[in-house]
Amino acid sequence: MDLGTTFDVAVARRPRALALVDGDIRRDFLSWQEDIRRVSGGLSALGLTKGHHLVCVMANRYEMTTLYWGCQMLGAIFTPFNWRATSDEIAFVLGDAEPHLVAFDDVTAAAVQVAANEAGLSEESLISVGDSPNSTSFVDLLRYEPVAGPVGADESDICLMLYTSGTTGRPKGVPRSHRAERIAASSVVAHLRYQFGDSALGVMPLFHTMGIRVLLCSTMINGAFINMRGFNAAEALRLVEEERVNSLFLVPTMFHDMMAHENFSAADVSSVANVAYAGMSMTNELERRCINFLKPKIFANYYGSSEIFTFTFCDHLDRKPGAAGWPGMNQMIRVVRADVDTMVKPDEILPANQIGEVIATMQSPEAFSGYWNRPDADFKAIR
Repeated sequence: MDLGTTFDVAVARRPRALALVDGDIRRDFLSWQEDIRRVSGGLSALGLTKGHHLVCVMANRYEMTTLYWGCQMLGAIFTPFNWRATSDEIAFVLGDAEPHLVAFDDVTAAAVQVAANEAGLSEESLISVGDSPNSTSFVDLLRYEPVAGPVGADESDICLMLYTSGTTGRPKGVPRSHRAERIAASSVVAHLRYQFGDSALGVMPLFHTMGIRVLLCSTMINGAFINMRGFNAAEALRLVEEERVNSLFLVPTMFHDMMAHENFSAADVSSVANVAYAGMSMTNELERRCINFLKPKIFANYYGSSEIFTFTFCDHLDRKPGAAGWPGMNQMIRVVRADVDTMVKPDEILPANQIGEVIATMQSPEAFSGYWNRPDADFKAIR
């Protein structure tokens, strides 16, 4: 099943369930579907079609999530990028992805327009959220006739392309298929034991695999995506209390800041039943505080990557603090000899209690097939 159909399935199941909150904007699944289909009609009028990239450079917001789902309706490739990036970094992505359209907000407008000029993109290729001239306004997209439904992409088609952080050079594009994305989200739901209707705090950036995962999981279980445009501990605590947020899938620093905030002791966080962290390790002391103060029913460490997604998960941190846990249900993990100078083979497995390198199987249905236009990176990373 493609992701556009995935959204329509959620609408058919619970049309009036709350789907999105972003400040004063509130949408149930049915009303959001109407917005998404109209935006899809607008994107189609601008020439976006199956297989085209739409690069999106903005912070989490209603418009970004709607553009994501609009791409899924059209079989296009949603390609988000870090809204803090420089114009040079954005120009590289525009040259690499060769998008048909580029969307941005007021915060990123200057950098995107410089990059777009460098890439030779016309004004007709630009979509703005805000008051930027020489572009199509997102509001205008909502005035188009809605599409009738998803185009029906194949599950092997690319629906998303994330960019790695580029710690070893220029960022690398990670193409993700409809199948890989659906199964990755299903894995999160299963491993973390989400319930239908669970709402989630949508603060992890939507240019990151964790942010996209929270958005997709929320839709698949008819839960509300409670958006935050940037992390602020006091605001996060307010949203958890007022919106009765059920799940928190965050990086450890966010949990630290929330529990260290002066408002924490007075905040009602009793709705939170599911807590998970990823992206970096968590100290044993912070794990203990999460257990004692948030009192979640499920508390887990989720270890993975943009490329393969699930490596391992640990949902027994109370008994084994700091553990990476067991391989995910679609994964096989090995610890092999680490050597930067030679091509280590997957069967060079180390005995217990020796330090090595963690490798994961590309046979996982959650995995990508290789980097975008980077055979050199494939050669280094894939065996």
